[in-house]
Amino acid sequence: MSQPQPEERKKTDSKLNPADKPTNAFGEADTVIPIDLSSLQETLAPTSKVPTDDRDFEIDSPVAKTSVPKEADESSSQGATQDFVVDSGATADFTAESAPNQKHKQPAIPKMIGGYEIKRILGRGGMGIVYKAKQKKLDRVVALKMVLAGSHASSEQLLRFIAEAKAVGHLQHPNIVQIFDVGEHEGLPFFSLEYVDGDSLDKRLQGKPLAPAEAAKLLEILSRAMQYAHDHGILHRDLKPANVLLTQDGVPKITDFGLAKRLEDADDSSSTRTGTIMGTPSYMSPEQASGSVHELGPATDQYSLGAMLYEFLTGRPPFLAAKAVETILKVLREEPVPPRQLQSTLPLDLETICLKALQKDPRSRYGSCTELADDLSRFLKGEPILARPVGTVERTWRWCRRNPVVASLLATSMLLLAGTAGVSSYAAMSLSAKNKVVVAANELAETRRLQAVQKQLEAEESKKLAEQNADVAKKQALGSVQTIQNLVFEVNRKLSDA
Repeated sequence: MSQPQPEERKKTDSKLNPADKPTNAFGEADTVIPIDLSSLQETLAPTSKVPTDDRDFEIDSPVAKTSVPKEADESSSQGATQDFVVDSGATADFTAESAPNQKHKQPAIPKMIGGYEIKRILGRGGMGIVYKAKQKKLDRVVALKMVLAGSHASSEQLLRFIAEAKAVGHLQHPNIVQIFDVGEHEGLPFFSLEYVDGDSLDKRLQGKPLAPAEAAKLLEILSRAMQYAHDHGILHRDLKPANVLLTQDGVPKITDFGLAKRLEDADDSSSTRTGTIMGTPSYMSPEQASGSVHELGPATDQYSLGAMLYEFLTGRPPFLAAKAVETILKVLREEPVPPRQLQSTLPLDLETICLKALQKDPRSRYGSCTELADDLSRFLKGEPILARPVGTVERTWRWCRRNPVVASLLATSMLLLAGTAGVSSYAAMSLSAKNKVVVAANELAETRRLQAVQKQLEAEESKKLAEQNADVAKKQALGSVQTIQNLVFEVNRKLSDA
């Protein structure tokens, strides 16, 4: 895979707090960063309009629906990590310590690991590394992924590493990066993967839309690959363009199953608990963003595919904000802007397919990734699609469900006005001609009085709602601050014990 140097990354990356970087491909946080509580307050407050490049991250908090990502003040950048990719063939994004802050000399590259001759490093993380290697017995090039942290790796990180190997090991599909071998070297686990000699899909996109037919065909291929994974009991949970590699011939291959989960595992204690948010905010489903881990299923991956299709069509994901927590709130509360409002020449059928896959309610999405792929195939063949656009009545109903207080006030007001109009009309017809002027004046006064009462009721209700929201926000902020403090205390205690 052709890898750009750090200075060639998107301009938006330069505006990110270094502490906002993701966990690496091994599911770990690359560096423990002391958290400045003032930056947490900034996270909860309104933010600037600085754009950001969305990142992988994990939140483990009892406040599931508004959990705060691991962020630090920009001044606390010591030991911060930076996303980078150094060579072709890597199967995921990796991170490395910034050179000025690097405290330990990197170990020498081994010549052999098991039956593999090491060629060079493809990517390095805080606790792991990926090499380009040659399997001597079969004389083939592979990507060899290995944990280097040894005893410093937590049991959760090792479990994720093993879970990824098990997940990919059961999958043999032309559009999924395959695993060849699993082993240990000097007590450290490793596994070898198919070496992909192209670029990642996010490097291919570069924020630019694809042609509609190309976007539909690409997502059809990825959807059928994910249906294969679902049929074999594997849920990816982190689908995004960065986790799709392209061969030199343009064949897409899904990679990085570090957050994968077996569908039959009711208790996914190895990596997720209720209240834990894992994945990439711009591509995660509402049920994933809320931390409702027991509600995750194939529809979760389908939503991520819909978010990818949205980016293929518009050049941007459906939800993106300056901070991860703001993106999560958008995923939970807002509807995506219809793609045709951003790209007016898009076919309506393709927009309809995309928005169906992005429904908030998993039951409103396609029944499976196969159904999504089949509708994309119908579009490409010029046949009628099965998905139907959301009508005005349904959009209004959804708005009312999200805003019940305002909807109730509007309904009451309309009933009052309708009742007043009916009574006034009847009275007007009953009065003689000489009393019509007086009646009209009375009606006007009554209407104004009702409008004043209505405005007063709306103001009181708005005030009450604002006070309730402020109280909830305060409690959530305090809960989040307490959780972060506990996490910082626990991390510092473990570091002190070590």
